[in-house]
Amino acid sequence: MSHAHTKMSVDSVQFLVQNLFDPWTVRLVDWLFYAGVAVGVTKIAQGLYSFIPGVYTYFYPKLRPLSLTDKYGRWAVITGATSSLGTAFAKELAACGFDVVLISRSYDNLLDMASEIQSQYSVQAYGIHADFFLGQSVYNEIEKALLTDTLDIGVLVNVNPIKYDHPQYFSQVPNNRLWQLVNVNIASTTMMTHMILPTMLERGRGAIINVSSALGDAPPTPLLAAEAASMSFVTMLGRTLHDEYHHKGITVQTLTPLPLSKDNSFVSPSPEVYVRHALRTLDYRSNCCGYWIHAIINYVYQLVPARLWVWFMSQRNQKMRERQLTVGARERGGVTFSKNRSTVSFAITTTPDEVYTASEAGQRPELIRNYSRVAVMPSVAEQESNK
Repeated sequence: MSHAHTKMSVDSVQFLVQNLFDPWTVRLVDWLFYAGVAVGVTKIAQGLYSFIPGVYTYFYPKLRPLSLTDKYGRWAVITGATSSLGTAFAKELAACGFDVVLISRSYDNLLDMASEIQSQYSVQAYGIHADFFLGQSVYNEIEKALLTDTLDIGVLVNVNPIKYDHPQYFSQVPNNRLWQLVNVNIASTTMMTHMILPTMLERGRGAIINVSSALGDAPPTPLLAAEAASMSFVTMLGRTLHDEYHHKGITVQTLTPLPLSKDNSFVSPSPEVYVRHALRTLDYRSNCCGYWIHAIINYVYQLVPARLWVWFMSQRNQKMRERQLTVGARERGGVTFSKNRSTVSFAITTTPDEVYTASEAGQRPELIRNYSRVAVMPSVAEQESNK
């Protein structure tokens, strides 16, 4: 009896447990199913939400003519003009009918480029030879040259060409490279925008294109700390300025491309191909990659958990660093500065044959006075008034 009674008691407990918890188990499974469906629908909706603007940004503009000069103005100013990307912007804007002002520290390349653009595109091309590494005095002189009543500056392109030579630990990055990142990528973008924006506001139109990189939108990227930070600054500055000024007729666009290649591959287009695509997005997106393949890749990157991204990039960049150290790679690329910092030179050109240069050893005040007497843009004004 006791054994049968015990068995009946156990069965009763099992029956009670099944009746109490089975409905909850079923409900839990149902809830998990519906939650999974909701997550799936959300992801699909997010994909469509990204896909539709992507089509609008990268494909719809190709169906319409590109008439930037009519909307923004006649003149375009390009910093970093002799870098590969800066050159591509200058030539493409000239092809669109813009007269261009080229700003670069590479004097010989500046002359050749101005001459080539004038002859090839039948537009005016003027050069300002300036080294952003030198600080505030450079901007004072650029401002004197640029800001004339006759120059309808419609587009400013801030190209930020300074990058690491190869992935490095922050403590091992040379001091001069850190200053280049600050003075060229951060300070020049800030000060050139601050300089030209008021003239655009007076006219009620204008476009500012800040070229950042995909690092500016990415989670922390080990071994590229200062470069990524400078790109994040450029990206955030552009986004914020767009929100401040888009209702006043000023377009501020931030481009965040992935690496480009002179070989012009499908994933890494050449600077020329990239710029042709990027300029068509100007009226359609304030922050984008500028190239549709890059936009797809960047979207996939954003799906990667931040911790996984940090781990992967740490491993990847560490291997790249070791490879560079193994082959004895020395610092290269970007901007190379003269070892003799006591000699400073400036030049401004109106045409390839009309050049003013000044060089003084430790005589900055005298140099600036000489430099300020060069009537660069007034000569442009004279040509404008004669038309």
